[in-house]
Parts: sequence; structure tokens; C-alpha cells
Amino acid sequence: MAEPYIDLVHVSAGLDSEPELFHHCVSKNFKPHLDKIDLVRQVKQHVHVPVVLVGSVILPEEAEYAIASKACDLVAIGREAMVDPDWPKKAYDGRQEDIYPCLRCASCSEQNGMGCAINPRYGNYSWVEKEPKKAKIKKHIVVVGGGPGGMRASITAAQRGHQVTLIEKEDTLGGQIRHFQKDRFKVDLDIFCKFLQGQVEKYPIQVLLNTKATPELVEKLHPDALILALGAEPITPKIKGLESTQAKVMQAIDVYAHPEQVKGKVVVIGGGATGIETGIFLADEGHHVSVIEMSDQIAKQEQDINWRSQLDWILKQVDCQPYTSAKVIEIKDNSVVIEQDNKLKEIHADTIILSVGFKPRSQEADLFYGITYHTFKIGDCYKVRKLGQATNEGYFRVIKL
Repeated sequence: MAEPYIDLVHVSAGLDSEPELFHHCVSKNFKPHLDKIDLVRQVKQHVHVPVVLVGSVILPEEAEYAIASKACDLVAIGREAMVDPDWPKKAYDGRQEDIYPCLRCASCSEQNGMGCAINPRYGNYSWVEKEPKKAKIKKHIVVVGGGPGGMRASITAAQRGHQVTLIEKEDTLGGQIRHFQKDRFKVDLDIFCKFLQGQVEKYPIQVLLNTKATPELVEKLHPDALILALGAEPITPKIKGLESTQAKVMQAIDVYAHPEQVKGKVVVIGGGATGIETGIFLADEGHHVSVIEMSDQIAKQEQDINWRSQLDWILKQVDCQPYTSAKVIEIKDNSVVIEQDNKLKEIHADTIILSVGFKPRSQEADLFYGITYHTFKIGDCYKVRKLGQATNEGYFRVIKL
């Protein structure tokens, strides 16, 4: 009925003014890329005006597929253009590997101010240059830690013309996100990790893998500036019976590296963002999962869109049972005893996952001070926060050198 009065149909879903529908409109990592393509395909079958797809079109090849498969006539990008305004030009030039990928993290939708986890210039156009300026004096910059923050610092330094040495103790760059290719809900982080790895290879950056950085080693490199991106380490809580239980005990960050070690029924202690997403991942793998959270809401520190996306999966998609306002009292052989509503409950556990937080490797980083005047901590090494803060810190620290 509307077709005679319109030039095209722009197909979206959800509603950004309604909290319960927002995560359908601005899709999060729990939805696949091209998450509205089936809706678009149905609309196109019934109209003759051009039909436009929007929503989670992250990569140029995805846009190509949508049009080539005749699901739509045009593709629109929104958040992707915030992350990389040159997305269309890079795609046109065949430079897909240089496109900064959107994480669908919703940082740009946070109520406490607009921002982007990947593009430090977004919202800061008046004072952040589009491209890093070449340095007037070439320096030797040593970066300790090859996670997202360390890689971003190294890339930015190389773009400015500095000599860069990146030291990483593991055999692969990526930090905590290097194992996320095993989780279909974290495909965006995996794409971002591979993007950063590709950019490190593109620039003349000396990468020392399988190398434990020490103050003695770094001093021999004679750096003019030192960026410390050592990350954080997980906290092990003091719980009665934890050290003697027969159940398999793992930290949440180790689950992605060794998911094959997770057996049977799982109890995740800690229902913050990391704990609940680890629980959803394991439930999606076929485990029955219980998540124990002391506060009255899972992932309470997360913004509303993230929380509702997680809740949608827990309630409708996977076998993941949250216990909120609950406290772990004791761990027995193959069970966890919790207190909830002044009642004790025993939950069977073949595997126990710890997700109670992280602490910065700040003291380890302090050992490197005194080698050079320009020494900076970035990311979780300074303060445990989100990925976007680590990558932006890596960028801004180097820009000022």
C-alpha cells in the first residue's frame, strides 16, 4: 500500500526508543552478521522499489553477498562508518584488510557520552587528526605486551615513523582475545584481533614473540619511550573447599583457550560481563550452566543494551541459569553450596569456572620504571577496564610522543 508513495524501503527492526527492543535495532554480538537479511529478502519479494539492508554489515564481502544473492538492492552502514569513515573507499580500492572493524560493543550508544572503542577520533573531531602526524624526531619505542592496547600503540607509533619493538611472552599476538575464534558470539573480537595482527605485519615493527620482557632486556634495547601493556591477571577468591574439590577448577579466561577441559555440568562463580558471557558460550557448547552472582542483577555494570542482549539468550536460547543475590558458601566434591534468600542450595558441578574479576599487573610494570623518562602504563596494566579504553590509550600515548 505504501509503495506508490516511497522511493525505497529501508528495512530495520526493533526500536531505539524502547529499552526492551533496542538490542534488536542496534544488534549486539549475540546476533549474527547480516542479522536482518531474511527480513529484507521477504520485503523485496513483494515490492518493486529498491530495498535497503542495514544492520551488522561489518565486512565488504558481507555487503557483496547481500546484493549478489538478490536479498536487497542497496546496503547501508551506520556504526561501521563511525568506526572507519573510509569504509566505502577502502572497500572500493580492495583494501579490506585496512578497514577498522566495528565490535558492535555499543560504546557509541552509552548514555554517559558518545565514543567509539576503535576510532579515537569519533566525537573528538576538533582535536584528533584523521591520520597520525609524522613525528618530527624519530624515536625508538618499546612496547611490552602484545594485546589489543600494545598492538594499537605499536601500529600508531609505526605510522608516525618511529622505530618500534613489540615484546610478547606468548607465541601469538592478541592477549586475551586471541582465543575468541572458538566462540561464535565473539566473532567481532576475533575479526578485530586478526585486523590488528595484520596491521602489525604491514608496518616495520620488530616483534619478539616467546620473549619474557625484563628490565634488563628492555634496557639493552635503549628505548626513548616505553609503553607497558602487561594486562591483568584473574583473581582467585578464598572459598572454603576450593583447593580440595574434585571438580575441575578453571579461570574464565582459560576456558576459551582450552574448552575441551570443561566437562559435564558447570558452575560459574561471578556473573559480571565475563562470567555471564563465558556461561552462555559453554551453554551453547551443550553444557548445563549455573551462574552465581552476588548482586541483584547479572552483568550489573554493563550498559542496558548489553544486559538485555545477554538476558535474551539466557531466557530463550541456552541452558544457562543465573542465581542473583546469591553467595557461595562452600565448595564440596562436585558441588557448590550457595546462600540465596536466607536458604542454602547445593548445585552439582563437574567443572567450576572462576570469574570474580582481575587485578592489574601494575607492580610488575613498576619494575620497568627508571629505564627511560617516557614510561607509561596502558590498558588493564594501569586499571582493569574495557578493551576500547586500552586501544584508545595505546593510540593517545603514542600520539603525544
